[in-house]
Amino acid sequence: MNTLSLAVLLATTFAGQNAPKTKHVEVNPNTKQAVVTQAEARAVLLRVEKIFVTVLQVSPNSKVTIADSSAPVTRAQVVSDFNRLFDLGRPKFKFTPIPVPFDAKRLTLKDPKQLVSLKKLISFGCVAKIGPVAAGANDSLTVQAFGDSVGFFMSRIAELTHMPSTKWTPGLKGD
Repeated sequence: MNTLSLAVLLATTFAGQNAPKTKHVEVNPNTKQAVVTQAEARAVLLRVEKIFVTVLQVSPNSKVTIADSSAPVTRAQVVSDFNRLFDLGRPKFKFTPIPVPFDAKRLTLKDPKQLVSLKKLISFGCVAKIGPVAAGANDSLTVQAFGDSVGFFMSRIAELTHMPSTKWTPGLKGD
């Protein structure tokens, strides 16, 4: 397990231990269509950034662009911040992967600037090519879709910033 994966695991395991005491709210399991607010997305992406800074030992190059608002977060906003975090971690990449092939006609993001970023993120394997961020029907993201997208992104960054042992990776032996 590489250090970024370990940090993610520890951060998620111990995240609630030092959190301020809040009133417990029962969540209806039938509300699968609940959308993520900008404030919630901002909080998650700030935690991701903190993990990048700690584990990858990088300095933030810009601030989170998502506002602290109760409005639903948009896919374009998520792509913007994923791109920012990608650029933050990129100097620590250990290899350049083979580009992921994808059908650009399936992408439903309307913002032309973020579409360029989305294509880059997909080609590096950081965003699912037919996932909710890239090809979703709605502009907002459900809690499950956002969580899956963040997990997908973090796992790929962990892979890109880690060089496995040549002992266990035959392709790296150079025989």
